Amino acid sequence: MRELLEATALIEEAGFSVYDDVVHGFGGGYWPPVPGSRSRPAGPVPELKLEANMTVVVQPNVITCDHQAGVQVGELVRVTKGGFERLHQSRRGFIRIG
Repeated sequence: MRELLEATALIEEAGFSVYDDVVHGFGGGYWPPVPGSRSRPAGPVPELKLEANMTVVVQPNVITCDHQAGVQVGELVRVTKGGFERLHQSRRGFIRIG
């Protein structure tokens, strides 16, 4: 969890923030633990390690620090021994409805 938390520093170092929990969904729902981010902690950093076949949602929802602009992004992934596998079927990018 500490490594995930530190990875969020890239967003903040680029001059942005996040509006949501960057990683959640351990166990298939929106249950604890929710590690938060460096600038937006969600309590103590849990002692949990990612293991093969766990699923998590990566959802930083990057915003400007003044909260005037942002983007909703997210991806459900399955942790593998060598990285991760995408579980969403939709293509990445902007989706126009209507």
